Amino acid sequence: MTGGSDHVFGQRKKSATTQTFRPSRTKRHILADRANDAIADPKHEEHDPLREWYGGPYNAADIDERFTRRVVAAITIRRHAGKLAYQKSRTQ
Repeated sequence: MTGGSDHVFGQRKKSATTQTFRPSRTKRHILADRANDAIADPKHEEHDPLREWYGGPYNAADIDERFTRRVVAAITIRRHAGKLAYQKSRTQ
């Protein structure tokens, strides 16, 4: 990928010192926004099914960002280790 080019998941911008990634709005983001709107509005036609699926009232403050980041990091490490083990098994 080249610096500054658009691709499916966003834009890569290359500065003099680092390379950063800024995600663009995807269908997944748009659907998440619609779900959040439905959960927040008791009059929305999807409010009750989404609330039942979620298991109760939604409160963004209930999400522990630090815990979530640790869990995602652990998954990332396991995934990377699995990919390395698979590559190693393919070369033997």
